[in-house]
Amino acid sequence: MVNTIYELAWIFFIYSFLGWCLEVCFFALNTGKFVNRGFLNGPVCPIYGTGAVVNNVLGTLDLSPLTLNDADYYHDIYLMFGLNEVGTDVNSFVQSYKTLIEYVREHQTKANIYVISVTPVTQKVDADPNEVQSMDRINAFNSALKQLCADEKCWYLDIYSMLLDEYGYLSSDYAFAGDGKHFEKSGYVAWANYMKTHYVDEGLLTE
Repeated sequence: MVNTIYELAWIFFIYSFLGWCLEVCFFALNTGKFVNRGFLNGPVCPIYGTGAVVNNVLGTLDLSPLTLNDADYYHDIYLMFGLNEVGTDVNSFVQSYKTLIEYVREHQTKANIYVISVTPVTQKVDADPNEVQSMDRINAFNSALKQLCADEKCWYLDIYSMLLDEYGYLSSDYAFAGDGKHFEKSGYVAWANYMKTHYVDEGLLTE
């Protein structure tokens, strides 16, 4: 484990730069042109650096087996892989979910497992040719999730549909104007209210 702030800073910048290289290469292969994916047009993607630092700091903590001890009983367990995963292969995405579901079931046999849909993006984001997080891909991923839930006997929570506007995109009432992917407070409130009214009661999903 790294112990000094200087080493953590180096890890942050190195992985931020490597993440930028990865994203630039990915978009170059998909679009045939250079797209600067850096933060403030710089050659860094801070999310990669942040992830590396967090992983380093938490590296010595015993997170296995995700606190899902057999002796504990969780009535409900919610699973969600975020919008960033839409940039991956849909089959790998589903397989990762299936592996996680099997792991949860092994340790919590009585729990209701809910799988939350991938959330939508605004029309502006969907129209951007440099964005991989298009509505077509999001719909494909959600269709795969629905089938997975049917196969694995989990509960699919359709947050996606609840967030749409009349044109079928992330509603401006909920969208964070800065990127068209994340949410304002109103979006999170609507999300929370949905989950409060959609849960398993006597073997059925309430609506």
